[in-house]
Amino acid sequence: MLIEKIKNGAKSSYAKVAIGVGSEQSDYQQKIIESVGKSLEYARIVLVGNEKCFEKCTSKEVEIVHSSYPEKEMVELLLNGEIDACVRGTLKATKMLFEIKEQMKPKKIGRVALLRAHDGHEFLFAPVGIDEGYDVSDKNFLLKEGVKLANKLGIEPKIAVLSGGRAEDRGRSEFVDRTIDDAERVVSMAKRDGIAKNIKHYHILIEDAIREKADFLLAPDGVSGNLIFRTLTFLGGEYGYGAPFVGLNRLIVDTSRAQSSEEYTIAIALASFLSEGW
Repeated sequence: MLIEKIKNGAKSSYAKVAIGVGSEQSDYQQKIIESVGKSLEYARIVLVGNEKCFEKCTSKEVEIVHSSYPEKEMVELLLNGEIDACVRGTLKATKMLFEIKEQMKPKKIGRVALLRAHDGHEFLFAPVGIDEGYDVSDKNFLLKEGVKLANKLGIEPKIAVLSGGRAEDRGRSEFVDRTIDDAERVVSMAKRDGIAKNIKHYHILIEDAIREKADFLLAPDGVSGNLIFRTLTFLGGEYGYGAPFVGLNRLIVDTSRAQSSEEYTIAIALASFLSEGW
């Protein structure tokens, strides 16, 4: 199983990983602190947040960094080489994204999530950011970076490109037609450029893609991708183990504030495992 491979690789790497602790809700702090206890075999942990976040953290094996602006602090720690990777944890997504763009100045970034279905099938999924994947160029970027990530995880991916309707739905909506056209272009270009060996346009049939064990699913756009992610993980009983930012030369793993302590633990292990050679 991929998760076991990540855990074993994390134990070997044993990188220094920071995770952000938000203060808006008390359970934000509790979930991170619970995950830390389970994560110490995978990484050297640094907690970053404001002072009131750490009242319940008594572990002496964890480094604590107090900051009134933890999103900025965590990116600075990464760029200064004081940590090997970081996990957003329960910090605010918009502030974290602002600091990444402000300090790292990437040409283009995206996120590729690692999910596990209820039957145990593990797969990559993108886009999950609401502002990602809205044109063919952006989809191609996510596809290329997702394949690179899959290869780092030891996967030669079977790729499912999704669109807004079946082939026979053409003509019902200009928007749907565009998603179908975009998906076909993405598949055609990936085959032409040798980006992927096993790629197929599944149209709107995500259930077929998962049933046929696709390793990497590409949604029509960021909003639909985010909704699919939330439906699968928060309502459908599946698991989300973090989404590495692609397009950066330092490793940052995105997470949702609604995730469980178990999911944060795997996100930390993922960051530790991938940090070597990122």
